[in-house]
Amino acid sequence: MRKFYLLILTIASFPSFAQYYLRGQVNDEKGKALPYITIKVKSTGLTYKSGDDGSFGLPSSKQPDSLYFSFDGYQSQTILAIAKQPLKVVLKKIPAKKNTPNKELRSYIQNVNRNFKFWTYYNESYTSLVENPFVKSSSLPVSSFSVNTNRASYSNVRRVLNDGDEVPPDAVRIEEMLNYFKFYYQEPKKEELFDIKSAITDCPWEHKNKILFLNISARNIEMCSVPPSNLVFLIDISGSMDVPKKLPLIKAGLKLLLKNIRPIDTVSLVTYGGGVKTVIEGVSGNEKDKMIKLIDSLSGGGDTPGEAAIKLAYKIARKRLNKNSNNRIILATDGDFNIGSSSEKDLASLIESQSNAGIYLTCIGVGMGNYKDSKLSTMAHNGKGNFSYIDNELEAEKVMLTEFTQTMYSVADGVFVTVKIDSNQTKEYRLIGYDNKRTDMTDTANKIKGGEIGSGQSVMAMFEIVPGNIGGGPIASAKIHYRNPGSEEENEPLNYECPSIQTSFNQLPHDLQKALCVAYFGLKLKESDYLPKTPWKKMSKFAEGCFNKEIPVEKEFLSLITKARKIYQKKWLGIF
Repeated sequence: MRKFYLLILTIASFPSFAQYYLRGQVNDEKGKALPYITIKVKSTGLTYKSGDDGSFGLPSSKQPDSLYFSFDGYQSQTILAIAKQPLKVVLKKIPAKKNTPNKELRSYIQNVNRNFKFWTYYNESYTSLVENPFVKSSSLPVSSFSVNTNRASYSNVRRVLNDGDEVPPDAVRIEEMLNYFKFYYQEPKKEELFDIKSAITDCPWEHKNKILFLNISARNIEMCSVPPSNLVFLIDISGSMDVPKKLPLIKAGLKLLLKNIRPIDTVSLVTYGGGVKTVIEGVSGNEKDKMIKLIDSLSGGGDTPGEAAIKLAYKIARKRLNKNSNNRIILATDGDFNIGSSSEKDLASLIESQSNAGIYLTCIGVGMGNYKDSKLSTMAHNGKGNFSYIDNELEAEKVMLTEFTQTMYSVADGVFVTVKIDSNQTKEYRLIGYDNKRTDMTDTANKIKGGEIGSGQSVMAMFEIVPGNIGGGPIASAKIHYRNPGSEEENEPLNYECPSIQTSFNQLPHDLQKALCVAYFGLKLKESDYLPKTPWKKMSKFAEGCFNKEIPVEKEFLSLITKARKIYQKKWLGIF
């Protein structure tokens, strides 16, 4: 199906001036096909993609013609191609670099060994993650995790399941799946920044264990109270974006976002595709019609000079920087950079070198096949911002319009939580989600990097606990570290004690029941080492008792479980 889809796109996009047809095959040094290679034709300046089997066929206006081949992690090549003479292209891997700098973690428990897993999915890239293991609370009672408002994982998982495929385990980030639903939001008391709640209940997949919930709700800022915004839209209009589920979705989302723009706000628009261009700079929110016409005029084509575009966007943001404003760059792309910095390490360094206190980077991912989730996640993490994925127009509306202040306005920066587990009441525990990059775990000098939390956002953390003698004092204590937006100085941490009172699952607030279902689903998709091989049928029945089929987003979640059950049933050897 994918080969056919790519072929139709290629034929439909042939320019009228094409006179010749160039074809061939792209492999690595071991003869393995490389899918979705970026190929630029010198004579026309147009960019194409190879199929999922590494083959390609594309038009040219001259004979012979030069083709430029590029692929993330491989050395680029320019090759002279002749019509009717199929090319056999071999790309060599780029040697790994040494002396990598220290990394900053999403969660941390000292001196813990973790198992590594690897997975590839077409030409998409996902960061290899390492699940947090069980640790003994008597020797390692303290763990920390970074708070963020990323929501990309859930909508991307939905896209893959809707396509009928198994989900790459590294695409499943349970904390982001929980963020998507904004479970158990509790409005903080007047003048307070956070509301903190906890609960303890039985673990549905391991009945001898308990689940400790820790929920943090951030103050909600009404639009009328949000400071003036200095927004820079940074839009990828390269050739790889010129398909229905990419640039058209972004354009629709941007026009929805403009509905929330006020006269006191300013908007700039930078595009990159075959070059970098400032389309508009510092336009008042009063000029929405002008902005909509410019957005409608955007079309895809050319290569992807992401590095130059990022530098220009930050330059414009700095020029109009006001520390009393909401200063943010909104990058919309499939992440498939092919000119300038393109590796995760280089992009992280680029963002850190450009980033200023008070400038945030929101990344919005789109597309399939060459979608670079790992790069967008890295950039958002280092840009002190957040990360969403848009797979349809309803999701564009959710991210850009309905949840505008959550996505676009930070109420606290550098947020991370330190939790100390009472070793008398617990034997072992593990943090569910907040998994670290495999490459980060090799550096003993690593530290926690806090994230931003958006207006009105609810963040959920769960610990699976092997109980000891539960009762009496708090089962855990939590400390929330944070800074004011745009500040580099940390505030006095907020302290919270988690009561040891247990609540049966049926008596839990409905949002906590649903949150536990989502975590259960995520663990099933990851095929977690810490989840017993329970039948999908059991998981499905558990969710049906918590979610309401009359509510569209909940009905959709139940449908995803049904789809996953069908997709994974062969792997489970008849256990459903």
